[in-house]
Amino acid sequence: MKAIQFQTYGGPEVLKLVDLPEPKVTSGQTLIRVQAAAVNPLDGAVRAGHFPIAAKPPLIPGEEASGIVVRNGGQFKEGERVVVYGGGLGIFGNGTWAELVAVPTTSVRRLPEGLSFEQGAALPNVGVTANGALRHGGLKAGETLLVLGATGGVGSAGVQIGKALGARVIAVVSKQDKASQISSLGADHVIALSGAPLAEQVQALTEGKGADLVLDPIGGDVTGKALAAAGTFGRLVHLGYSAGMTLTINSLDFIAKASSILGFNIFHVSPERAAKDLDEVMALANTGKYRPLVDRTFPVEEVVSATAHLEQRKGAGKVILTF
Repeated sequence: MKAIQFQTYGGPEVLKLVDLPEPKVTSGQTLIRVQAAAVNPLDGAVRAGHFPIAAKPPLIPGEEASGIVVRNGGQFKEGERVVVYGGGLGIFGNGTWAELVAVPTTSVRRLPEGLSFEQGAALPNVGVTANGALRHGGLKAGETLLVLGATGGVGSAGVQIGKALGARVIAVVSKQDKASQISSLGADHVIALSGAPLAEQVQALTEGKGADLVLDPIGGDVTGKALAAAGTFGRLVHLGYSAGMTLTINSLDFIAKASSILGFNIFHVSPERAAKDLDEVMALANTGKYRPLVDRTFPVEEVVSATAHLEQRKGAGKVILTF
């Protein structure tokens, strides 16, 4: 079978298309023929050797995929369309960037009707991450949710899941010309960092109250701007650092408003809770309340280009490999 593997740490160029034996299927596993697999930032961190708890190379990357059940499906029938996610795929062992994968049956869910394989591959990781982060932040129906990086995978999922939970959602994009890409996701308002100061824009939309909760997968100096846009007792859930690992924050935004920052790490979520998060996200997808945003698809042979495209952060939504 064809698979993408890296044998040494490095940049995208170390990713090679190789021929490997089909995986052996053990008890409790299901064999899936992969149709599409997502490219995620963590794949790059593992590939570069920047994620010390990951397995050592040679390793097949890939945290999530969609495909067709081949055999040993348990409650899944041969030929069913499914989504694969969970259990540290592509991190603690070989992942989903392969034509065939043998995965724990507990990591398999049915692909919702109406979704393509590309959408299915884009669905679980960012959905589970956003759902877990909003739960960690204690989002309640009727609250105002400010979502940074709304054109990204986690951000676009956060917009939709926040709406499904009954929040008023303000989506933040880098430039106004990206607003049209997010308007269809259900945000009540879309604002741009390139416009007026973020706090001023949010206060104008909330009668001066500010946001109750901020979803922050961005970091850098954007975190401080978002914290300034939070209201009294506002919370900010910080879970990413694409804009930098050093946060610049005005201490008065803590003191004057008694606000708080909560760190979220999906690897600290228990397996039982993570499985429940996945089920909740799949339920939203099955009812049409969550639709993953796909930026671009690449054939598996163009994995280096796909990875470079993701790392340039110019698109909106997920980058997908097709098999």
